[in-house]
Amino acid sequence: MNRPLVRVVPWLLLLVLAFVLGRWQGRTLAGPGTIDSPSTQAGPVDGAPETAPPEPSPPPRRTVLAQTLASLHSAARTMAAPDARTYAFFEGLELGDLPEVSSQIRAMPAGNEQDLFFAMVIRRWAELDGPAALEEAALFPALGTRQNAELGAWEAWGAREPRAAAERARLAGAGAPRDRALASVLIGTATRDPQLALELWQSSPEDFHNAALGPRALDQIVAAACGTGQREAIKALVLAQPEGATRERLAAALCAEWGGHYPDDALLWLDQALPEGEARTTAMARIFESLVQKDPALAATWGAGFPDNRRRSGMIASAISSWAEINATDAELWINEQSDTAELDGATFAMAAHYIGSRDMPRAFSWIRRLRRDEARAEMLGNLGRAWSRERPSEFQEFIDQTSLNRAELDALLSKLEPKG
Repeated sequence: MNRPLVRVVPWLLLLVLAFVLGRWQGRTLAGPGTIDSPSTQAGPVDGAPETAPPEPSPPPRRTVLAQTLASLHSAARTMAAPDARTYAFFEGLELGDLPEVSSQIRAMPAGNEQDLFFAMVIRRWAELDGPAALEEAALFPALGTRQNAELGAWEAWGAREPRAAAERARLAGAGAPRDRALASVLIGTATRDPQLALELWQSSPEDFHNAALGPRALDQIVAAACGTGQREAIKALVLAQPEGATRERLAAALCAEWGGHYPDDALLWLDQALPEGEARTTAMARIFESLVQKDPALAATWGAGFPDNRRRSGMIASAISSWAEINATDAELWINEQSDTAELDGATFAMAAHYIGSRDMPRAFSWIRRLRRDEARAEMLGNLGRAWSRERPSEFQEFIDQTSLNRAELDALLSKLEPKG
């Protein structure tokens, strides 16, 4: 073996060992943040993705509620009624949201928007916790806003927990506040269970039945049930009642709800619901009243065929009066197409009154001339002359001078004139 090489090798080994030990000690002393550690280098490693900045935290729910409520309040000033967004906001509130939202609403400027929003938050509250909703409603200082919110709370609670709500309403004592609360509970109950609503009405205190709101509550039960698609249930409920005032009131209320859309069906059903008599005649009149509001043109035709001769003329007159407000020309055409009978006097009177009200005096005069009864014609001519001479005296005088009038017509026109001087 070559000796010079043997002497060199140990020195090389020592150098290698020293180098290795030095690197190990450097790592240990410097820790993970040394320049040799790729994870601690100042810049990103070539090819490695950059880390995205953290997502900002969402705003607190209180802030979100306040911002949404402020937006809805601003939009509500230009709306006649709440929009879908407003309903969705209140219907989506949780029980824990309600105290904060109610507080924000009570801090709003007084006005229609505040009244509406307070009623809506209290109603939502009552859907979740009726007693708590009533306690919150009592905090509102304005009487009208407070009472409106309370009625909504009673109704919503009645839909959710009818027996508990009715019992709580009865504890309010006698008088108008108790009656309003109980009636609202019955309305809410009827939207879910008309049968139970009637049972609660029947078990209500006697003085409630005798008060104005008591009988009217039966009408409201029927209206609430029909408004939620339960007409068949109400029909069966009426027929299940014994003959008497309750059955008659329910039948009349159902006819009022039903008759505006399907008067013939309602009249046919009435044949089995009530016997001949005053109650049945009243129910038939309710059918007609509802029809006049919904479709006065159909009401005029339906009234002309009404079997009760005593009511027929008045029913036609009522229909024509409403029809003339919508389309006087069509109402006139309908009258002119009918047989000229005394039953049309009411319609003729209605047209004359319509034109006096709309200040078309010559046209009113032409309709008054068609009245058959001398007394009615003279009375209407007197009313026309007084209104015409007061509002447009020159035109009235010109009409008298240029129109061919008989002596009775002229005397009637002048009979109610205010004395001069």
